[in-house]
Amino acid sequence: MKEKENKKKSLKRFLLGRAKDVVLLYSATHYRPLLKFVSSKPSEVSIKVTQRCNSRCITCNEWKEKPENELTTKEIEDIFHQIKSLGVEIVGFTGGEPLLRNDIGELIEKAKK
Repeated sequence: MKEKENKKKSLKRFLLGRAKDVVLLYSATHYRPLLKFVSSKPSEVSIKVTQRCNSRCITCNEWKEKPENELTTKEIEDIFHQIKSLGVEIVGFTGGEPLLRNDIGELIEKAKK
């Protein structure tokens, strides 16, 4: 139970920190000195792991594009090592449809480490 409470507190601190950064970034468009209060290190990264998509959304043309040069598992692992050294806390997978990758389960496990 205590672990669950700690996770909630940690998430709350993270979200409040993110909200502060968003407000400061927006405000800095009008008053540049505020930028010194915003962290220059990313806390979240999204990796486009595929262009393939099996949906035909009218708001997106990704499915019309021919997938090419998809990152290999090894290349994505290298990205994980690089972003870990930056202190990134959250990794997201985007695409296309990330679940179309055969190795998506393996990538998720490696991203957790």
